[in-house]
Amino acid sequence: MQKHLLVLLLLGLAYMTAYAQLVPEPCGTAVTYQGDTYQTKLFGSNCWMLTNMRATKYADDTDIPDVKCYENDCDTYLDTYGRLYTWTAATRLAEGTANTNAVQGICPDGWAIPTQEDFMALSIAVTPESDLVSPAEWVGAAYGTSPADGFSILPGGYYSAASGFYEGLKTVAYFWTSTSSASMAPASCMFGVCPGITVETQTTGNGFSVRCVRHEYNPNGCNVATIAANEHGSDNFIDEVKDAEDNSYDVVEIQGKCWTAANLRNTDGMTAETDYYNPNGDAANVSTNGLLYTHAAAANVCPTGWHLATQADWTDVETYFDMLNAPYAGLYTKDGYQNFFGHSAYFWNAEEGVPAATTAYYTAKFDYSSELYTGTCDKDNGASVRCVRD
Repeated sequence: MQKHLLVLLLLGLAYMTAYAQLVPEPCGTAVTYQGDTYQTKLFGSNCWMLTNMRATKYADDTDIPDVKCYENDCDTYLDTYGRLYTWTAATRLAEGTANTNAVQGICPDGWAIPTQEDFMALSIAVTPESDLVSPAEWVGAAYGTSPADGFSILPGGYYSAASGFYEGLKTVAYFWTSTSSASMAPASCMFGVCPGITVETQTTGNGFSVRCVRHEYNPNGCNVATIAANEHGSDNFIDEVKDAEDNSYDVVEIQGKCWTAANLRNTDGMTAETDYYNPNGDAANVSTNGLLYTHAAAANVCPTGWHLATQADWTDVETYFDMLNAPYAGLYTKDGYQNFFGHSAYFWNAEEGVPAATTAYYTAKFDYSSELYTGTCDKDNGASVRCVRD
């Protein structure tokens, strides 16, 4: 018995360790990568690293080619300005690749080389743009505010593939984007010789700085590999999904996962007052609050290609819960009571409780707290449902 208990404890610890590696730290938490520490901050809906990349290896430990320091003098320039990378080295994409998506490239797991749109969003998120710039190192007019609380753009210069010289130190900052046509790659030119944040097409062999970004959420929809028949969108981006009854739900992307942005209200193949209940006992509440389902019904209510949110899904979304626009639809208990309408939101998790035959896990949010709570309750109770794309 003791041996079995030890095995279970070890398995539990192994699961928690593996799971912790999958859940990103909240933006604002420092990231340590290959011995260097990068501070992070949320600008708009994206989490950005606040210093230039200094990596010499990809996340899989493969050497990054064509890595440079300004004037090949890492002792003098590395700590302040980071390294300079060609576009192919930074993105790990082949020369001539046309690309519009974020790619990991030289960034840590879970992070990406910013797209052209990411830099444009950055310019919108911070007003005036000059607040993104460090007041240090620039030659000429004073820029920016405090490096401690901003994006802290530094004039790291660049390597010119055409001339073979290093140029622009203390006067300009260039950052690669992952966006490209078949022949040229846009880079963000920032201040100095450029008016604010300016996107220019550049020769991919130039050596530019790199910042990494993590897409925390997109309130307008989700990036997908393929758009399914029950999803609405274009160019690998969806903004809506339909259930079996053709009800439409807006979708939102949060830390790489695509969620329905409204509570489910699908009744296909179900019986009222047995499989689902109206919030607070009133059908007029359904359009805004969705329905309250038993756990058995909740397990089958999501659109095709989507699943009932798991405990892991809810843990991932806790920091950005408000992006789900979740109403306080309350909880229906199997003894016939409607509880906490207007003050709490209860959502079924996919996982069953103990005993599994009669209980299941839920995630709850109360109007008096910013935290999410997890517990178990009877499967015949009625709770809200949110779905996550498979």
